Amino acid sequence: MLVASLVTVICGASPAPASAASCVNVDNATHSSTAVSKLFGATYKTLKLEVRRGKVNGRWYGWARLSGDTKRRDTPALLVSFDGGKTSSVKCERGLVEGDGQAGWSGGYPESSSSKVRFRAIATMQKPGGGWFVGKTGWW
Repeated sequence: MLVASLVTVICGASPAPASAASCVNVDNATHSSTAVSKLFGATYKTLKLEVRRGKVNGRWYGWARLSGDTKRRDTPALLVSFDGGKTSSVKCERGLVEGDGQAGWSGGYPESSSSKVRFRAIATMQKPGGGWFVGKTGWW
C-alpha cells in the first residue's frame, strides 16, 4: 500500500487497475521500443524509467519498465490518461524488481488511436541512503 499511497499523493493518480481482459503480460512482446524515457541518479549509478511499446498477439501495447541500478522492491507502473493527461490512473499489474540490478516492468495496456489517450511511466524507487522517492516520465 505504500506504493499506491505515494503514487496517489504525488501524482493525483488512482491506483485502480484496469480490467484483466484489457491488460497483457509483455514478456514475449515483439517489435518493442522505447516511446519516452527518463534517467535518475548519478552518472555511474543510473535508473532508467521508460514507457515501452510493442506487439503482443498482433496488437500494440504500452507498459512501464525500470532498469539500471535498481533495488529489490522498486516498483514501476503505467499511468494511463483518457483526457490528454489531465487525470490518470495506474493500469494493469504494477511491476516489481525482484533483485538488485534487475529490470522490472508493468503489464501492458492497449494503445489507442485517440489523441486523448496518453501513457506515462511512474516508479517508486529506493533512495541510496534509505527511504523512497517517486519518479515519472513525460507523457507519450
